[in-house]
Amino acid sequence: MLAEIEDWTPTRGTARLDGVPATAYAAQPPASAEDLPVRDFDLGRGIGSLPAEESASGVVAVLATERDLELDWLQGGQALERVLITAAEHWAFAALHSQITEVDHQRAELRREMCISGYPQMLLRFGYAPDASMTPRRPVDAVLDS
Repeated sequence: MLAEIEDWTPTRGTARLDGVPATAYAAQPPASAEDLPVRDFDLGRGIGSLPAEESASGVVAVLATERDLELDWLQGGQALERVLITAAEHWAFAALHSQITEVDHQRAELRREMCISGYPQMLLRFGYAPDASMTPRRPVDAVLDS
């Protein structure tokens, strides 16, 4: 997972058209007493340029479905889309933590911790940022064939 974060956080001055730029995170992530710590995009490299954050780290939510069939995955994705659009309409930002639902034993532990009979599909953290700038995106024709 750390290698994946490093791959998605290029150093300053890069010409990349995707990823999480150093201008989008702090060099030191906020301390968290929660079981779900805030992601450390800097990874001790000292390249993050946002000021250290001292505010709350947001609210954690779990998207779950009653069953765990392909139709449930599709409907869960549709629900996620509606939740993210609604959050964006209110200028709330979402961090998606899918890793916990992708590893069977971690997903089972999350299900036990929540005391639910449903199936967790996505773990999210919602919060507000005082200021947010656009992060780079690849052009559509670089990722889709027409």
